[in-house]
Amino acid sequence: MLRWNQLSALRSWMFHAKFIGLNRERTTEFYMYQVLWSIPTPAYPEPYVTVSVFFSIAASRVQPPHFPVDVTYVFEGQQFVHRLDVVFKPKWLYDILDMKTMLFKTFMF
Repeated sequence: MLRWNQLSALRSWMFHAKFIGLNRERTTEFYMYQVLWSIPTPAYPEPYVTVSVFFSIAASRVQPPHFPVDVTYVFEGQQFVHRLDVVFKPKWLYDILDMKTMLFKTFMF
């Protein structure tokens, strides 16, 4: 079972962060994470639809430890790589959640 957390900035959203792995290249270590986002409701306290955001944290092994790391993230189904200098917009999560919800409503189980 996943343990869901909440951010005060995104009150209705819950998230779960999962460490995917560590890739070491010549001078850099890449830490990979998947963050699942969802909006639970009284009718569906367990997520019916989730949105995945994949984070990569690049830490240099040759620079001093106090140097900043490079953080990038990509939303599921997209190729555009976001950096921390771009303001995160909750609308991006809502757009993916709405599209997946509409798609799942077309399935007959």
